[in-house]
Amino acid sequence: MATDDELLARLNDEEDALVERKATAERRLVRDAVCAFANSVRAPATGVLFLGVDTKGKATGKIGDPDKLCREIPGWLSRCYPLIGGVEVHALRVDGKHVVAVVVPESRDRPHFTGPAFIRDGSQTREASKEQFERLIEDRNDLVWALRPLLGERIALVREVIDQFRQRVFDPPRIDVVLQGVNQHFVTVQQEDDDPEAFSLKRVYLEEHYHSDGRIYPQLRVHLA
Repeated sequence: MATDDELLARLNDEEDALVERKATAERRLVRDAVCAFANSVRAPATGVLFLGVDTKGKATGKIGDPDKLCREIPGWLSRCYPLIGGVEVHALRVDGKHVVAVVVPESRDRPHFTGPAFIRDGSQTREASKEQFERLIEDRNDLVWALRPLLGERIALVREVIDQFRQRVFDPPRIDVVLQGVNQHFVTVQQEDDDPEAFSLKRVYLEEHYHSDGRIYPQLRVHLA
């Protein structure tokens, strides 16, 4: 759980993909911003929506009853679908004025929406495009979610071949490949100047490879019939 001191420190951060400020507490804007954070944040980071401050983080004095607002916000968010878990609401004092902070963690149930799906684009809350919405759906798959940050990176690949009697396993040497693409159906990799190669997501497993240099690298194991 975020502490008041941590939130006050973040209040002075530049408004970016993880911080948004609103001078007042408008139900629709709060829902849109919280959904946008839930659709965009990756753990361990959290998004924070500050209510009752201007764009520079200065308290506006427009939050009259912070305790009442803290009780109301969960009800406002009940209109988000699917429901967003783990949201925290904090009442703060800034220069003697009331401020409310809404802390939003990563959500694995995304995309969330109250109408259109919203995402964070830099310091802005924007409606997700068709492609972005499809990506949010794909990211519900745990393997897609884990592989997405590795796009464009060099990883190890092992092709595991099982014979027709499932009695012998041929485990060829691992090779280095670049992860070129991932969606809910396929993983695409490429070795140096070779043509890209796609594998069914159902046959791919992500594991750790302990290298001789003592570091741990991601490794794909592909089960082939």
